[in-house]
Amino acid sequence: AYPHQLSGGQRQRIAIAQALICKPRLVIADEPIASVDRNTAAEILDFIKGLKDHSGTSFLFISHDPDALAGIADRILVMYAGQIVESGPALDVYLQPLHPYTDALLQCVPQRIAPEDSDRKKNHLPCIPGKSPDPMEVVSGCSFATRCRNRTDSCNLRRPELIELSSSRSVRCLKYEVG
Repeated sequence: AYPHQLSGGQRQRIAIAQALICKPRLVIADEPIASVDRNTAAEILDFIKGLKDHSGTSFLFISHDPDALAGIADRILVMYAGQIVESGPALDVYLQPLHPYTDALLQCVPQRIAPEDSDRKKNHLPCIPGKSPDPMEVVSGCSFATRCRNRTDSCNLRRPELIELSSSRSVRCLKYEVG
């Protein structure tokens, strides 16, 4: 078959097969399910999880979809404006987000709406107010400050450093600085 005769899911599977044919130790998968339907995405995620669990292949899975990461990631690094703002074991990040951006991002994941609630919640998707900073501009304070519900005056003045809270968790936020 010619590429134009294949569905998006078939082309995606072929791309993954090409990446895996040499049995690499690391595969960088940048949005591997972004352009496929839900069923195909689930199949691809199951396939990747199986490979991860049984082949010894490690995956760097890049995604804007927190749900996609939930079932396959061991560790999550959250980035905002080109910087890591939080990292930790996947379950810890999901259950106890430390950075305001991580928390806001997880709040924006569409929830399953029960049929009786569908009228009340119709057309309401949570979002993070404001806009991302222009990557060409130098920000003097925290790059998330203008969108943060918890910002203080310090957030507009100083850039936070990445703080190791434990051997497995780190966060870039002034509220975690000591002293």
